[in-house]
Amino acid sequence: MSRRHTHITIKFTHREQQIIALLMKDYSYKMVSEALLIKFKTVCNEIAHLREKIGCHSVHRLVAYAFTHGFTLDFEANKVYYLGVIVNC
Repeated sequence: MSRRHTHITIKFTHREQQIIALLMKDYSYKMVSEALLIKFKTVCNEIAHLREKIGCHSVHRLVAYAFTHGFTLDFEANKVYYLGVIVNC
């Protein structure tokens, strides 16, 4: 019997895209909260939700997931794109 692998597309809200983009740029949780003008605790909660949403146990795996699922980082321009569209932070 063969196993079937199904590819499930996970949708990310604009705020989730912003947080992922900043993590991809190596921002700390505190830097994310300052950049997005939200509380540190909110950042912690959002990242915990994101990790649960994609089923990973660390921020490093979250960023790795992002790189393999539609997020790209333009190092020279310091910009992040999701599915070809720039993520404004």
